[in-house]
Amino acid sequence: ELVPVKWSMSCYDALKAKGVKVEMHTIEGANHLQAAMNATALKKAGDFLLQELTTAREVTPAEKTAPKSGN
Repeated sequence: ELVPVKWSMSCYDALKAKGVKVEMHTIEGANHLQAAMNATALKKAGDFLLQELTTAREVTPAEKTAPKSGN
């Protein structure tokens, strides 16, 4: 098995324990490559990334006080 489900669950649990927003979906009977090529899995991963990467992020104090480029 290329990536054991136990390893993936361990990573998921560790990230979640640190407050990181994570999702995990398993596909019964699929190995790592089959799961990575599954249309439903790809859609869920893409949707998750799109949502998380396009959500407005909090501006850090350093960014608030940094001079604007071009000034």
